[in-house]
Amino acid sequence: MYYSKHQKGYKTSHKVQVTHFRTWKSGKKWVYAFMAFSLLAGDIGSIPLLQHGQEQIVHAATSSSGTLVPNSPASTNNNNVLAGDVSTATNWTTSKLTGAGYGPGTATAGGGWSGGTWTAIAGTTQTNAVSLFNQPLDMTQSLTLSGKITTSTNSSVASALGVMLLPTGTSLSLNAGGTGTGILPTEGTPNAIFAGRDIFPLNSGSTSINGQSVANNDWTGGSYYQIRISQTGANGLKQASASTNNTANPVVGTGTYNGTSGESYVLTWTPTTGTTGTLSYALTTGGTTYTVTWPNLTLPASMQVGLAASAGGWTSTMTYTNTTLTASRVTAPVPVNYLNKVTGQAIPSMAPSTITANVGDTIGLSLVAPTTSTPDSNSYTFLAPAAPAGYSANSSTNTVISATNPASSTNTAATKVQAVAQGSTNPNVVNVTYTPSQQTVTFSWSLASGSTLAALPASKSYGAAGTAVTTDSSVVTDNPFASTTFLKNYAGDLTSAVPAGYNITSITNGTSTYTGTTTAATLAAFTAANPTVSASQASNNYTLTLTAAAQTATFNYGYVNTAQHTPAVPSSMTTTGGTTGANVAQSLPTGWNTPSNTATAANKIPYGYYISAIYAGNSATGTPIATGTGMGPQTTSGAWANFPATGQTYGATGNQYYVQLSPYSVRTSWKVSVLGTDPDYLDGLGNQPNGVVVGQATPNNQDNMFSSIASNNGISMTTTDNIVYTDPAGIRYIITGYTYATTAGGTGTTYPTFAALLAANPYIPAGTYNQPLQFVTVNMISDQTSIRSNSATATTPLTPATNYLPINDITASTDIDGADDDGLPYAINGYNAVTNITGGTTNYWGDATNSLKLPIGSYTETYYALNYLGLQAYQAQSTYTTVASFLQSLSSINLAKYTVSSTTTLTVADATTISANNQHIIPKAGSYNPSSDVLSATNADGTNAFAAVNNVPVGVIITDSAGNNVWVNNMTVNLPKNKLVVGTYSEKYYALTAQGAADYTTWKATASPSANTVGDFINSGQTTSGDYVTATTQLTVTNFILPFAGGSGNQFLYLMISLAAIGALGLYFSKRRKEEEFEFVPEQAGYGASTNTNGNKARIFQTLRKTRPYRKVFHSKNRIHLAQTQRKEGKND
Repeated sequence: MYYSKHQKGYKTSHKVQVTHFRTWKSGKKWVYAFMAFSLLAGDIGSIPLLQHGQEQIVHAATSSSGTLVPNSPASTNNNNVLAGDVSTATNWTTSKLTGAGYGPGTATAGGGWSGGTWTAIAGTTQTNAVSLFNQPLDMTQSLTLSGKITTSTNSSVASALGVMLLPTGTSLSLNAGGTGTGILPTEGTPNAIFAGRDIFPLNSGSTSINGQSVANNDWTGGSYYQIRISQTGANGLKQASASTNNTANPVVGTGTYNGTSGESYVLTWTPTTGTTGTLSYALTTGGTTYTVTWPNLTLPASMQVGLAASAGGWTSTMTYTNTTLTASRVTAPVPVNYLNKVTGQAIPSMAPSTITANVGDTIGLSLVAPTTSTPDSNSYTFLAPAAPAGYSANSSTNTVISATNPASSTNTAATKVQAVAQGSTNPNVVNVTYTPSQQTVTFSWSLASGSTLAALPASKSYGAAGTAVTTDSSVVTDNPFASTTFLKNYAGDLTSAVPAGYNITSITNGTSTYTGTTTAATLAAFTAANPTVSASQASNNYTLTLTAAAQTATFNYGYVNTAQHTPAVPSSMTTTGGTTGANVAQSLPTGWNTPSNTATAANKIPYGYYISAIYAGNSATGTPIATGTGMGPQTTSGAWANFPATGQTYGATGNQYYVQLSPYSVRTSWKVSVLGTDPDYLDGLGNQPNGVVVGQATPNNQDNMFSSIASNNGISMTTTDNIVYTDPAGIRYIITGYTYATTAGGTGTTYPTFAALLAANPYIPAGTYNQPLQFVTVNMISDQTSIRSNSATATTPLTPATNYLPINDITASTDIDGADDDGLPYAINGYNAVTNITGGTTNYWGDATNSLKLPIGSYTETYYALNYLGLQAYQAQSTYTTVASFLQSLSSINLAKYTVSSTTTLTVADATTISANNQHIIPKAGSYNPSSDVLSATNADGTNAFAAVNNVPVGVIITDSAGNNVWVNNMTVNLPKNKLVVGTYSEKYYALTAQGAADYTTWKATASPSANTVGDFINSGQTTSGDYVTATTQLTVTNFILPFAGGSGNQFLYLMISLAAIGALGLYFSKRRKEEEFEFVPEQAGYGASTNTNGNKARIFQTLRKTRPYRKVFHSKNRIHLAQTQRKEGKND
């Protein structure tokens, strides 16, 4: 009984019957216990099964199986299991399974094979034994395994008696899941099949096999002795049996085991499609045959058969006799490759051979056939083919045989055949490597018909050492050119050898020919064919045909590097039909040098240009092959450069020619036209210079023209701006504009400046040699405008207070025509002169008729009058409404250009003055203020002043008759009484000038605060004569006493002062009383606050205060009573 771990309280009974059926049936429990112990304590281990290629010696080769033929199949012709194979003990591997479930026993297995009989268990306490047939069998073919099983007793059997089918290459082992009693020998091995008696299946109470749930248990017919076909799953565990004998995992009960009499069995496999078919097992016992069949069973492509017996540790003898096997062995292909020893690649003339052999056979290749006296260890030995043409004859050094997977370390020319799984690499490859012979590849030259060449290039050879041969040991039979050491460079070597201007157009060895239009194309075609060293020397000799290349010459055009503003460069032209070495002159492009003789013509050479040189190349470098002067039309000899008739041939490269175009040299015409008076008779004078080049910027020939006039006419004109010209007499001519025309006498266009003319006509137009193309007239007018002024102003004195009138200093002037047309010196050419006064911070511009005042200082006054150019410029603008503002806006250059001028100097003096009484008598005891004697004073600008002049107090210094200073101060400061003793004094007033005021301010910053008056400044000795002006009063001090002076006078004065004070106090208290009458009620009483309500209350009480009955209310002692009265009346809100 046991409890399920998944159901609390669940109970079930599981009775395990571990003894032989008869023992259990007879109730012999000690036997039952012993058998249980034997089965549970038994040992199930693992034994290796036959792997692909497992060593199997069928026989030693004593003769060859034939000579292989390239590209032809071969076979060992022994692909079925032979009758003697089963009876050969070495073809079987016998072992014992160990592990739990088989019980104890000896570690050895069985009694071995003898004459087709296998004694599985030889009367010992051995638990089990298995024997596996070593040869893999082809399961795509039918199979029959039969025999007889005999035991010494019917009771000493345990788990299983039968046969097995195992996937080739697996191992027979008991996995962890295969524990317990009654197990089959295949349990633990994935995808293995057992067919035979299952002596100890699960009983009727079991619901699982090795922990695996089953739909139907293995208890069938109430018998322990069953016949079944049982397959393990991928995990190695036994699958559940069916309940019938014709299905997957079929089973049938048989009754009592009859091993002592022997039981015959037949295992039959009949494939229907591939490895899918029907497997059946028939057991005949006691005259009855029991059959189980598994239809539609899919098996591996290769399997091994085996026999199994189990005694469970009982002493028994178990024997398999009359064992027969009809089956097909598993075969596999053995590819034989024939390789080039140098390249390692297959020999093109020897396609591989394929030997069909049994898996497990040892297949070898040899140069010499084995014999009975010199056998080898191979199952089959084939002879290698003879060496092909171009290879060294077979020998142990020249021909090497090697297997990819050698049969052994000492048998490397043979391979143990293994089965080849689909999609996998064949491990059974054998290679026969032949030594190629040394060859020489030669390239020779020939010339194509119609082509000429002074000398053909030298032949080139690669391979065996020799004269003019590039030694290359890799040039051997069947080695591709690309795999050689030096021959692989043939394309570059041949290309380098091709003469310039020629192409390889054909390569042939008499068998194959490769062509192309260029060397590169021909070599590419040859290389694409993967040329390979031939076994035949004739095929290694190549002839290369050279053909002269077609050539063209290109004529490029360009202008000489000094040409300016040229038209578009003519497009290039190309010759046709040329070949290397031909005369270029015989195929010049049509129209390559046709001139355009008019401006509207569109021929190759643009109008106004000629061919000045022709260069071989694509630029004007080196020495030209032809030159021209351009001094005439194309037909004039030497005027144009012409292509030479001989000496220029097509080369292999280049063939470029540069046609240089140059502009013609033409002329321009310049002359003067004077409007109005012409004192120097310049009108009509000029010149016509040549050497002007088409396309260059329109030249200003003005200077050249005036130089020509001076040279040819004796009239020398000077200028600083190329606009105003002055003759030696001072007469000025002004350029008013330029007239431009393209023909002599033609209607031209007038421009105000040469810049405007140049903008409209920037370049010399195209024309022919020495042709005049530009006609320029310089339009001029004689300008005699002048103005003169005093060198220094005639206005004196000139102070800041003076209204200065500038026209007073203009002395004379003339208009453009040289006369004062209006008789007004300040009016010139219809406009008043303008004055510019500068000095200090002053920069005044204005009409000369306007008066003005100037600060102190020195000034330069410049008078300006508009000349002819100035009139034009002023009248042409609208920005400035006065001549003064217009001139003020000009640059210094234009100011000089548009005006005549004259300069006058101005000096404005300081106007500071002071005057005082000449004398004054004062009493000694009286009070005296020095300012009382000053009569007048003016500031620096002439304005009136008194106590302060130029914003600085007037200083005063009083000195006694000995010259000692007795008073130094500002004049507004009173002298104390009795400061001066009786006597005569000099009282000097100092009014500081504008400069003195500035100097004083500087001095005062460092002077003592107790001595920093103007008087102290004067007395400091740090002033200059220009710092001040002075006035002097003679001051006489006497003992004279005024009326009422002295004792009685003083008493009267004191009385009057006292009366005045009393009167003032009375007036004050009277006014104060009236103010108190109008005093507001305090806010804490609720009146007089800043609200309308309170304000009204304030006015009520203000009225009440003016009535006698309430005046006492406002006394301090009654105010508390007043507040109480108000609260009673409800007015204290």
